[in-house]
Amino acid sequence: MAFSCAWIVWEAAERMIYHAVNLHHSLWPVLVLLTSIAVDFWRSRQLRAVAVRTGSPALATDAFHFASDIWATLAVLAGLVATWLGSRFGIAALEYADRARPSWFRC
Repeated sequence: MAFSCAWIVWEAAERMIYHAVNLHHSLWPVLVLLTSIAVDFWRSRQLRAVAVRTGSPALATDAFHFASDIWATLAVLAGLVATWLGSRFGIAALEYADRARPSWFRC
């Protein structure tokens, strides 16, 4: 996980500093995010049921954790959908919702 984090930070910094990236839209990330939401929802419900049955605060907290992951995944999904809508309908403000280089950055 630490390696993934370092790689993401490296790629983001490199893209912001050296070059913009052309976005290529695909249905696969959306499907992966929707699957992740479904799995996290299911796990959250199952853990909550067991937490209530056993009275376990640890399981209740874990259920809440999976439920909160859904919100983060929805935020990523919103960014992907916004960039797709921006490029599809020519809405400049949405085209850069998930932009590789911020508009304030100039080389």
